Amino acid sequence: MTHTTNSHRVVFRIEVPGTVAEKFAAICEETGVSHIATTSKLVQWFAKQDPETQSRVLGMFGPGSQQEATKLILRKLANA
Repeated sequence: MTHTTNSHRVVFRIEVPGTVAEKFAAICEETGVSHIATTSKLVQWFAKQDPETQSRVLGMFGPGSQQEATKLILRKLANA
């Protein structure tokens, strides 16, 4: 983690497989949103989630957790 001169912002570096980077770049291109802005929004969203959702997204509940996480997130979005 690298701190910038503005104490309200922190810069993260991430590492992903090439295929993920290509898909992410395509999403950013399609939506017209920069990689930095998209990543920032994803991190902000993740930080606001409850511990159960965070754990499920991280795959900490076993093999089926990603599918369950998707259902949980969609339910929460529908109720928002």
